[in-house]
Amino acid sequence: MRLSRDTLRDVILTGAYLDTQVLGTVHVACTWRSERTIARAQAGADEVRRRGVPLAYRRWLGRNPTSAERRALSRALIRLEAEGYLVRRGRRRTSHVKLTSAGERLAQAIFGTPDGEPFLWLLPEDVCGESNAESMR
Repeated sequence: MRLSRDTLRDVILTGAYLDTQVLGTVHVACTWRSERTIARAQAGADEVRRRGVPLAYRRWLGRNPTSAERRALSRALIRLEAEGYLVRRGRRRTSHVKLTSAGERLAQAIFGTPDGEPFLWLLPEDVCGESNAESMR
């Protein structure tokens, strides 16, 4: 199955947006008792806000991408950065992406369409068993 340009854009933007929402906030689990654990979670959330989220093609697609899809995703990242939707981070290769405000607005608009529904499975469940999908709507 070949992914279209729009699908690649949607996968990258929605995956990065959801990861930013989940990883960029500190969710104190009902089992956490240690101040050290909470401080470590806060430091991780600060790092996400500063640097962006790591590329997670496998999670964003729901499977391992083929080599052709990896090349297409890489080109899509370059296009999205040129259009002002995200900033790529990394030394030799892109390791993290950070959405701009325009990228966040576009990702939110994707969720408002029927095409955005398949991406809600990316939301993890809370440690206490509550689904985070309701909080994103």
